[in-house]
Amino acid sequence: MKYIQLIIILFCLIYTHVLLADEVFFKNNDHISGNFIELSPTAFVFATSYQAILQIRPEQVYRLLITNPVIVELNSGESLIGMATIEEQLLLNSKTLGYLIINLADIKTIVKLNSKISSIKKVSL
Repeated sequence: MKYIQLIIILFCLIYTHVLLADEVFFKNNDHISGNFIELSPTAFVFATSYQAILQIRPEQVYRLLITNPVIVELNSGESLIGMATIEEQLLLNSKTLGYLIINLADIKTIVKLNSKISSIKKVSL
């Protein structure tokens, strides 16, 4: 019994990062896990566990799942905070406003709340 408990604990410790990781799904059916950093009009910025920061063109991405709250700055100057999923539009779950669907063209930038970027090599895709 203790052996099974130990295996379960080790499994949870080893794979917790996968469960908490952000994911980018590409239109070519590839996907990567890592840490979403920022969305700008020209690129998704995404850090991988391989110590690289990827700058991904938005037209390559089918879906982006973000596990932590983000700050969405709109072109109008308004800012929103919530949990986000991006496909063709942004689905934002805000505690104060509920679920919102926002066109990507209306977004100036999206950054992860309390994101900290270390100096990591950059790779463009």
